Amino acid sequence: RAALAPAAERALGTAAFLLPVAGAAPYGAKLLVQLPFLVPLLMPFLQFMASVPYANMILFFALYLGVVNNNRLSRFVRFNALNAILVDLLLVVPKMAASLFPPKTAAAATAWGYLFNALFAVCLVAFVLNAISSMKGEEVQLPLLYDAAQAQLPYGY
Repeated sequence: RAALAPAAERALGTAAFLLPVAGAAPYGAKLLVQLPFLVPLLMPFLQFMASVPYANMILFFALYLGVVNNNRLSRFVRFNALNAILVDLLLVVPKMAASLFPPKTAAAATAWGYLFNALFAVCLVAFVLNAISSMKGEEVQLPLLYDAAQAQLPYGY
């Protein structure tokens, strides 16, 4: 049961959510300027990710192949890693939308900016919710994603 997860598994379940935070970081550049207290918390990890070529892709496949598909790890860790992967996959949608519909006016650029800030904020909130749930040994229940993760990783597997 997740409630009995050891501290190392709880920490690994939390660390998995750094993947979508790193993926959403480019969206939150302006928000980080407005919330400078987040910079010292996030910058070491983000600088590391920026210094390694294809770091997001490497971390994505490491989580998927090394954690989610590793039946020797507990369901708790695999479930949290799968949730993080699903959040990271959802970040592709705004990237595609921004490339398909680039802003043509200042108002449109401002709207995209607000959307990107909100996207980054949602990823940070998901990280915090996951951290709180993981430290309590519980599975985070993110709307829509919880059911998708449950379908991919049923109990007993």
